[in-house]
Amino acid sequence: MSELNDRRWNDVEDVVRDLLAGPGPTSDMIANGRARLLAELHAATPHPPRPAQPPAPPRTARPTGLPQTTRPSGFPQPAQHAAPSQAALRRNGARPVRLVEAAARHDGAPPEPGPARRRRGRGRLAVALAGGALAAGAVLVVTTTVVLPNAQRPEISQTAIARPAARPILLAAADAIATAPTEGDYWRVRKVIRSTMVEPGRAYVLERGLSEEQWLARRPGGQGWRISRELGTTPATPQDETAWRAAGSPSSWRYPTDVSGLNATSDEKVKTAPDAPEATKLTGGWRGSGGTLLKQAMPWAELAHIPSGPDELRAYLEGRITAESVSGDLEPRLREACMQILRGLAVAPDVRAGAYRLLATLPGMRADGEVTDPLGRRGQALSYEVEASPGQMTEVRFVVDPRTGLPLAEETTAPAALADGRAVELRHSTSYEAIGWTDDRPATRG
Repeated sequence: MSELNDRRWNDVEDVVRDLLAGPGPTSDMIANGRARLLAELHAATPHPPRPAQPPAPPRTARPTGLPQTTRPSGFPQPAQHAAPSQAALRRNGARPVRLVEAAARHDGAPPEPGPARRRRGRGRLAVALAGGALAAGAVLVVTTTVVLPNAQRPEISQTAIARPAARPILLAAADAIATAPTEGDYWRVRKVIRSTMVEPGRAYVLERGLSEEQWLARRPGGQGWRISRELGTTPATPQDETAWRAAGSPSSWRYPTDVSGLNATSDEKVKTAPDAPEATKLTGGWRGSGGTLLKQAMPWAELAHIPSGPDELRAYLEGRITAESVSGDLEPRLREACMQILRGLAVAPDVRAGAYRLLATLPGMRADGEVTDPLGRRGQALSYEVEASPGQMTEVRFVVDPRTGLPLAEETTAPAALADGRAVELRHSTSYEAIGWTDDRPATRG
């Protein structure tokens, strides 16, 4: 027992590595896991000792195996792994608590406890892990059996659930996006924008829809296009629809010059009926470019020189930020530049992968788990804060498909109030239907 008690926390990493048959967890994962395990162990309280029981009769049947955990969408399913070796944890230098192997054998049955193991009263640690889940940012479910140091130890099962981490999700997306297609006549970005706005009289909330396509011609002299279409504006909720009907069911709204708190544009007019698509030729700096980076149109030749390694990409972006003489913290601007690359800059797949890997090194990104985006697609959500106005921060939720590495949506919210005092939340979302190369042709009428 003293030998086990003297082993260090690094044994936990050995257990996880044996279970996953792959690279060990990161230092952040180990630290979070230790903290949660300690919290569970300290929460255990002793019960009255149980009366001695006669030895159990020999087993005639074996259980089918350990329970399976649920993995977030987009990650590969786990494979079966052999039982790990034993590991020991030290509990604040006081009462030792042993965490003993309890992984299933290949036939699904846990190992039979021997007499010596029963005499020593060791507990079992059942770690329900899906293979590769840590590397992909999945939720980790750990079930522990706490063993107290008295002669007859009651067993107390506790479950700790750790929220997914942002870094493994970003790295999984980087690996996926690195295999994206690299050929096509046009770089196409197609998106749907939805935003809620307070109607000019501040009586209810409206939701406006807009679709937009950007077609950037790769060949020299090719013509690029932007195709947009108003999808219509309607009351945002049933409650807003009731207020809209009470106001006479208007079919259009004209906004004033002062639109403070309305989430609208000055002198803007919106209407309930959708419009036909409108195609516009790209001119000026957009002609012959592959998108914008840090507010500058990027010619195709310049895009070819953007490095893909995260360190080299960081140095490149820092140089562009410094050249623009932009004041303020550097890391938020680095993050925004990476997001611009991912949202639609026509760079090579390894550069987009580098943007994900650079994001994984920046602070402030949090994982929110699996969500449904505004178009009904499932993806992993990552949240971070941006400065919407001087001194005012707002949260951005970025949804990514880890199977492809493609962005699905970005969403922001802001509080507002109606004339009757009702508090509302105004949302703005951009959902990406397509990002990448295509040999299709834009549907233009000219």
